[in-house]
Amino acid sequence: MKKILTLILILMLSMFMIVACSESSSTKDRTNDQTKTEETQSTEETSSPEKSSEEENEETKNEEESGEGDSVATGNAQDVLAKAADAMAEVTSFKATSEYYDDSTLNGQNTVTDTKFTMELVYGDPAMMYAQATSTSNETEEGAFEMYMTGEHIYINSEENWFSMPTDSEHADMYDQFKGIEKDHMEGYANHSDLFEIQDNENHYLFTFTGNGQEYKEVVIGAGGTALGGILEEHYDNMEITDGVYEIKIDKDTYYMTHYQMEYSARTSGEIGDVEQHYKGTFELSNFNEIDDIVVPEAVKEQAQPLVN
Repeated sequence: MKKILTLILILMLSMFMIVACSESSSTKDRTNDQTKTEETQSTEETSSPEKSSEEENEETKNEEESGEGDSVATGNAQDVLAKAADAMAEVTSFKATSEYYDDSTLNGQNTVTDTKFTMELVYGDPAMMYAQATSTSNETEEGAFEMYMTGEHIYINSEENWFSMPTDSEHADMYDQFKGIEKDHMEGYANHSDLFEIQDNENHYLFTFTGNGQEYKEVVIGAGGTALGGILEEHYDNMEITDGVYEIKIDKDTYYMTHYQMEYSARTSGEIGDVEQHYKGTFELSNFNEIDDIVVPEAVKEQAQPLVN
């Protein structure tokens, strides 16, 4: 039982990072930011001296030659992030692969873990997911994890044995939290576009977070922490972030977020104890709208032993 609960916690922490980069703030905030931007632009235009026709023509020529005539290409972070939010809102499925390093000390006991995680996710009612991971740590031998999540059951593989539980069991609270990551997506970043720097890198835009630790907590990690609830929400509420680094890539053609990486140090506390953590992860998103279903193999269903609450 302890092994299963550990696997569930690993999944929740993995989902925490995915959710953190998918959830967002309200559209109202983005509207306010847009209004402020428009007011600032209007003020600047009013106070700026008029340019001669010759100067304007020269600027237009330079923009055309450099490919920066489009407002998006000139570094309008909010515009790009808003377009990405709209594009991601239409996504019905995707695949995520990640590698992350976690050096955490829980109540004085240090654990260093390297993990490779793959997930296929299909939105809908019910939402569905397949996930697998391998990890090594300073405390245990290499471990493997595999899981299917469907409308009625969760199937988890532990030490080559399959277990099942209904999605409404007390150990499956994560299921409802998982389903929430389809909402809003990247609008939160558009709401806080002033905290990002943008670079035009050939086939994608690169965004780099420039805020402080508290802003990192609220913008980068915040949505995921509040979405997961329970133990993780408590840890989020008490979390103090230092040295937060965050970068995302947005494809120029589709405006899908295809890559992000994050690194931070944090201190937090809650029901499970006091935690000091250094985290570094890289995530790749692909196969947008290409996955129609998550099918649990019959062999898994036949072998799965019910996990009693």
